[in-house]
Amino acid sequence: MTTALSVARENALYEAGAIFLGTTTSAGAAGGTTVVSTALYRFADDEINNWWVLVTSGTYAGQSREITDFVSSTGTITVTQAFGGQIATSVTFEVMPFDPADVERALNKALYDSYDYIVVRLNNQTLSTREGQLEYSIPSTFREAPARVYMEVPYGLTGEEQLLLNPDFETWTSSTVPGSWGTATGLTLSQVTEDTGEVKYGTYACKAIVTLNTAASLPQTISNPAYYAGQELTFGVWVFCETASRVKVKIADDSANTSSTDYHGGSGWELIKVTHAVNSAPSSLTVSVTIASGDAITIYLDNGWLVRGKKVPEYDWAEVGFTYDPANSAIRLNSAPLNPRQLKLEGAGYPTQWTAGTDTSTTEVNEPQIRIVYALALQSLFEMRASKRQGEAKEQALRNMQLWAAEAASRKVRFRNTKVANRIPMPRWVNG
Repeated sequence: MTTALSVARENALYEAGAIFLGTTTSAGAAGGTTVVSTALYRFADDEINNWWVLVTSGTYAGQSREITDFVSSTGTITVTQAFGGQIATSVTFEVMPFDPADVERALNKALYDSYDYIVVRLNNQTLSTREGQLEYSIPSTFREAPARVYMEVPYGLTGEEQLLLNPDFETWTSSTVPGSWGTATGLTLSQVTEDTGEVKYGTYACKAIVTLNTAASLPQTISNPAYYAGQELTFGVWVFCETASRVKVKIADDSANTSSTDYHGGSGWELIKVTHAVNSAPSSLTVSVTIASGDAITIYLDNGWLVRGKKVPEYDWAEVGFTYDPANSAIRLNSAPLNPRQLKLEGAGYPTQWTAGTDTSTTEVNEPQIRIVYALALQSLFEMRASKRQGEAKEQALRNMQLWAAEAASRKVRFRNTKVANRIPMPRWVNG
């Protein structure tokens, strides 16, 4: 579960009674200077002057402007600087007493300030061992030493389960043509051993040099496609690559194709997988490794699978001993593997910050710990508000700041990386 920036903004301000969500009921001025919604009748004339309106759908989604005038009888908001164009009817928007950019900054600051109370549990499988190497730098997402380290224990398939031919690239027609695989496009292929390249399992692997600025692929045509009519098939293959966002895998029949959701991450050996629902009467069926156009790169391919169903039999895990070097943020294995193996690191990480201006960006923090973030963000917002006010308005903002500071302290105790939250009595925003 994750929490999107839009959800965090709305929920945090809702806790303080400091947000109105609406939809335009008619188009605004042609020049983009007004937002119109009859649902705003609940506010009196000029009550929301100096507040902000944020457009959340339509052509100008993400744009926000400060309000200079409000007419209750018509529900018309006038802004200081025009939006990029006319705000149409049926466009969603939010009205709040804070600059939305300040709200985003306060939420991200709250994530940072809550690191001691909110721990993201990591399960990282991006490291791949090298023969004879003991020490490995841990990913920067870990905040401390991993709690446990596991090493891959590989296993294969029986002949009945495996639908690929020459899945492990152990059979070659020649040193540049792997048996049973189709004609490569945009690739120069060669057989390699551990002495001449990267091998995941067995004696050989397939080295593939990708041609510059060429979309490349290596296919295998599956015989008797009608056997798999209406079935789900899953294709997976181990790929070694040190460039991110270039390599995917794909299954295609004569009416549709499905590519893996994510690209290879560029961190060495990774198992890339895709599941495809075959049509009811396929006349062709192909699996392939695909590489997006770009710089010339070298990849390696080893053990692959094509199976019925949604899961390829990847591997098991065995826990291994290690020591941690805090000075270099690295682990040292007690013994080195003889072949490349995946490592799985479990431990504590930092919450991901939201991307400013991107409502769909997410953090791993969710209920109930996210309520700590809301309280800390509101504390920061009222602190900023107090710095811009004088007299009674400043005192009111300071009271709100103190109220949310106390609430944040309480939530740190109640919601520190533990149980499901009960409904919480929320302190309300004091108008000022």
